[in-house]
Amino acid sequence: MANEVKAAVQLAQAEERLRQEALIADENLAHARAMRRVKVAASWTAVLVMPFVAFACVYVLTNYEDFPAQLITTASATLFVGVFGVASAAYRSMVVRKTPESPLRPTTEAPTLRSAR
Repeated sequence: MANEVKAAVQLAQAEERLRQEALIADENLAHARAMRRVKVAASWTAVLVMPFVAFACVYVLTNYEDFPAQLITTASATLFVGVFGVASAAYRSMVVRKTPESPLRPTTEAPTLRSAR
């Protein structure tokens, strides 16, 4: 009788653990989908907006006689920081990505420590 109760408790605990892990996995997938949408939106914004910003800055810098000094300084800073900053951030996120997204793996396994290399 005691073994049957113990087995029933263990089965209930395992079922609850599995239910919680399924909820966590669903939440992680939803978060990954949302982050992917954010990354795609940011990338498209950079692709569509930054050429116009760069063109405006280059126009101001090539016709510097027609604009005040403060606008020329702002255009040069915007060109350097904005355009080159976005380009380097896009390059780093697409090419030099150091941390790959976590792969899907079973969560019901016992946790193990990764070996330090």
